[in-house]
Amino acid sequence: MSEIPHEYVVRTKENDEIYKELFFTIQKKGVIETFWRKEFRYWYPGDGYKYWAMTTDNRESKIINRAKVSE
Repeated sequence: MSEIPHEYVVRTKENDEIYKELFFTIQKKGVIETFWRKEFRYWYPGDGYKYWAMTTDNRESKIINRAKVSE
């Protein structure tokens, strides 16, 4: 989505533990916002980015996104 610049990480066997840690942090500390009429939970850790998963179900989650926060 070139009109919405962002990065993402794909869940793999090699990164599964750290992926789950980030996923559950987003679920615990994130805030709900609407994007294209759908609600997502976004986490703003203060590093200049926001992070979000495409689902709230850890078993289904395969991608975590991040995008720079507008100043």
